[in-house]
Amino acid sequence: MNTNDLKDRIVDYLVRQSEQSGDKIIIDAVEMSKAVNCNTQEVRRILNYLSENGFVVSEELMHDTFKVIIKQELFEIKENGGFTRQYELLKMQYEQLQLEIEKLKNDFPEKFAEGTSTINNIIDIGKSMLSAVSFFVNINK
Repeated sequence: MNTNDLKDRIVDYLVRQSEQSGDKIIIDAVEMSKAVNCNTQEVRRILNYLSENGFVVSEELMHDTFKVIIKQELFEIKENGGFTRQYELLKMQYEQLQLEIEKLKNDFPEKFAEGTSTINNIIDIGKSMLSAVSFFVNINK
């Protein structure tokens, strides 16, 4: 399963609930799992992920019942296309960086060997971007 898609469905669910009840909502994980088509363990993991990353404040009240406070960051991630969109943008930037490096190699082969420190810096930036992409993919911390 695409975890970004699942995160986006959960974000949509939380935003819809907050539109009806305000920024402090009570979530039943069983009900939510049915609404977003996943299991309760996935709901728990993603609520934990969203909480750890500052999108919500989540507190388990009883088994499978959570008090969730929606933070502005959750609305912003939704307004900006969600986790799937953010991942796609970062992926495109990384691929563009790879293409630019290949173009530099082809356009200036003799200079490329001399400028390896600059190229290594560019590659390090690309690796950092790839790490950022993994932030949007990995929910199993």
